[in-house]
Amino acid sequence: MIVMNDELDGFVTTASLHVLPASHVSYVAGSAIKAYINSSSSPTATILFKGTVVGLPEAPQVAEFSSEWHCALLRSAHPDWSPAAIKSAIMTTANLNNLGDKPISDQQFVQATVFDMGAGHVNPAGANNPGLIYDIQPDDYIPYLCGLGYSQRGGTYSAGHSDMLK
Repeated sequence: MIVMNDELDGFVTTASLHVLPASHVSYVAGSAIKAYINSSSSPTATILFKGTVVGLPEAPQVAEFSSEWHCALLRSAHPDWSPAAIKSAIMTTANLNNLGDKPISDQQFVQATVFDMGAGHVNPAGANNPGLIYDIQPDDYIPYLCGLGYSQRGGTYSAGHSDMLK
């Protein structure tokens, strides 16, 4: 069985369980296979696995899914860090370029936008030793919101601190 990505998945092969023997191919490869099948009355083909390719200059790419494992790794390495510090370390050390020093692309090989990749591709080694982190606590937002002119009357206040926004 040949499993083909849909067009939105592009060149990213998603991790999924196949209960039958299957080859999972990109949308472009699947489209070429379908065109070949439709062009012949008795199509035959062989798909060979030629190994895993690593270190391509296009790597990394933004996949349709994301992982949260990096937060757990940082939390175990730095148990004294707050959630804000962990977020800061991840965001300020993220990579915006691929291994070929070009902007990261999405699964269609189009330059990824901030909506595709957020702060960028997580750099676990960099996040573990970021040099500088921004550590903000919920109480730190109160003076900021007051400075912006928000008030309890305007409908914006922090639970337990409504007296500060008057």
